[in-house]
Amino acid sequence: MFAGGIILLATCPLLTLPVAVSAQAFCPAKDEYRGIIALGDRSFSFGDYDMALKYYEYAQKMDITNPKAYCRMAMMYKSGYGVERDFRHALELYMRASECGDGRASYNVAVFYLKGDGVEVNYAEARRWLGVAAERGNVDAIYQMGRMYYLGIGVEKSYVEALGWFERAAAERYQPALVTIGDMMVKGLGCEKSPEEGIQWYVRAADFGCAEAMRCLAGCYAEGTGVEADPQEALRWYQKAADAGDAKAKEYLMAAHISAEHISAEPLASPDEPRAE
Repeated sequence: MFAGGIILLATCPLLTLPVAVSAQAFCPAKDEYRGIIALGDRSFSFGDYDMALKYYEYAQKMDITNPKAYCRMAMMYKSGYGVERDFRHALELYMRASECGDGRASYNVAVFYLKGDGVEVNYAEARRWLGVAAERGNVDAIYQMGRMYYLGIGVEKSYVEALGWFERAAAERYQPALVTIGDMMVKGLGCEKSPEEGIQWYVRAADFGCAEAMRCLAGCYAEGTGVEADPQEALRWYQKAADAGDAKAKEYLMAAHISAEHISAEPLASPDEPRAE
């Protein structure tokens, strides 16, 4: 199987052309499976979806306990890459990947039930799958569990319960959770109202590069929420948020720029003429 430091995947019937994969990235016990997955990923990156799917299908038959092939095929059927879009089949594949212990696949199953893709919307089932994913450490699932309690989706609304889930996600430096906790502190939802503490959560998220948190800080400085109002500091944070890609911050700066141009373009009244009220 090895020849000059190269793994030759000669056993794969899909390799109709001479193909070799570097052995350095693969451990001997899983080299062929990983190699075929890698070839599928390479085909996918070049837009050869038919060949990519064949590689993934072959890999799945090689090891039915490995979730990687299931997840890749599910993604293709969900998005319609090289195949007719089929939410139901994608869901089945994600479920099989979840049976292999994949937390991300469990989360994806929950999203299908939340959105009603290929199945009826079922919040109870979505919450069950989110729970499975959360137990496996999937931070997206942990955050979404908090969102369900925050919004009262399929459960009785509880800001206290939501805050507990958000704090779990925040412990993993999950930016949306950091921002949401900041919002809850500022508004006093599920906790004692403390704009000053809320700002600290925004700062933590901003330190990780979160554009939304930067915009929230700009709003706090603009309105004097938890800090002394400071228009210049607000503008600085709006600019940072815009530079980080926040669309709302860009809209704000554009509106502020247009307003400033309008004001500067107004003719000054002569000493003999009254100013317009």
